[in-house]
Amino acid sequence: MTCKATREAGDENIVRISASIPGPHAIRWSWYQDPGTTRFFHRCKESGHPELQFWDAIQELLIRCHHDVGMQMLHNAEIKGHDAAKYALSMMLLIRKDDKEAKK
Repeated sequence: MTCKATREAGDENIVRISASIPGPHAIRWSWYQDPGTTRFFHRCKESGHPELQFWDAIQELLIRCHHDVGMQMLHNAEIKGHDAAKYALSMMLLIRKDDKEAKK
């Protein structure tokens, strides 16, 4: 994210899905205050970048407790080939199945 080409990507009309984007935990807070960085991440989210969908899904599931929204976001990231989303979705489905069986 520090190279000139990456910073200028926020100004392009095309958002590349193959860009490697760190999760929110790995990004310095000062970057969120930079309008260029904010615009870059916003455009990546709009394009449906699987890495950002994955991290947003984790926040929806574990922090905000919006399980249906988080599961849908995990599913969308999984469809786009995100391996961690595939694993997390599998584990969440197993947990939900176990919870339903335990309640019977």
